[in-house]
Amino acid sequence: MDGNCECRCCFCDHGRGDASGFGATPWIEFLTYTSRQQKIVLENWSGLIYFIVPSGFMQGRLLDFDVRWAYASHLIVALVGIWFAVRAWPGRAEQQV
Repeated sequence: MDGNCECRCCFCDHGRGDASGFGATPWIEFLTYTSRQQKIVLENWSGLIYFIVPSGFMQGRLLDFDVRWAYASHLIVALVGIWFAVRAWPGRAEQQV
């Protein structure tokens, strides 16, 4: 944890202890390497994974949708979820009076 560490592990924050948690490296790795791998898994695998990931995308794949239509179904489910969350926001009824 001295400033000269060259490892690429998530735990090496060089002693900063700032609000970013473990520094920028884990986020960069997630947004580059990990997200590409997850995309491959979601778009190409089949079977049990469709049942254990409750999302609009996976439900679309269960219904034999093409990958594009599965993404579209996920977008629709997400927008409906956002709409419900906004409608259920605490204090909303008092604001409309």
